Amino acid sequence: ARAISNSSSCSRNGSSSASQVVMQTWDFAGQELYYTMAHVFLTANGIYALVLDLACWGKAMPSAEVLDSLDFWLAALLVHAPEARLIVVGTHADELLEETPSAYKRLDEHLTSRLNGMPGLQARLHANEDEQLLFFPVDNRRSTPSACRSVDQLRAALNELAIKAAEVRIPTRWAHFFKQLEDTKS
Repeated sequence: ARAISNSSSCSRNGSSSASQVVMQTWDFAGQELYYTMAHVFLTANGIYALVLDLACWGKAMPSAEVLDSLDFWLAALLVHAPEARLIVVGTHADELLEETPSAYKRLDEHLTSRLNGMPGLQARLHANEDEQLLFFPVDNRRSTPSACRSVDQLRAALNELAIKAAEVRIPTRWAHFFKQLEDTKS
């Protein structure tokens, strides 16, 4: 579990938000190997960050494997956690260079076409309103003020989703199950 706050290595003022949420993250890695078990962990109370490599969207549409993986995860969320919150993150924005506008457009149009057929999931998507995109592009190097802002925007969006999710009560048996899982790690 890790606290998500508004202060970061990129922030200049060093202040943190009064509202902090501690989140537990599980990385499904996205590979086909994990497809068979992922549905066990998908719940309506989750916040799902679908993370994509923007470099794959650079000069043309990505490979069929990338598109199939994206479709799988969107469909898995729709089927197993239709009420869950979703945020799409595009990493490696720093690798796009001059292809940035066309790559953003390709990904945004693809997400739009896929989500149009999934209205329930589309309604639960937390879009990047500042940039008018369905995803949050981030520069993994955080080497420029703009790159730091993108990370801070993503952090703020996740914090907002987490605060909303924290308002939802979870069944006691889930809390007990999670406690037992934590105890088995030790």
